[in-house]
Amino acid sequence: VITAAHCMFDSQKNRPYPANGINLFMGHYDRLKTSRHEYMKQPALYLIHPKFRISRLSPAPIHDLALIKLARPVPLTNLI
Repeated sequence: VITAAHCMFDSQKNRPYPANGINLFMGHYDRLKTSRHEYMKQPALYLIHPKFRISRLSPAPIHDLALIKLARPVPLTNLI
């Protein structure tokens, strides 16, 4: 899975979140109700781009990219 690095980063503590503290929601997701088309997974591991930075001089994070490896595959559907 490819995502934005800032989604994996705790800016208050200036460090990445632990993998077991992250939930990935895929498919048709509505936080108010569950759906049979919704998948929630935790990453087995993830890598943040080594040059990722949050800078006060830039309006957006720099090298804002992370790769996530899932422990198990998620079925591909028209929603994923």
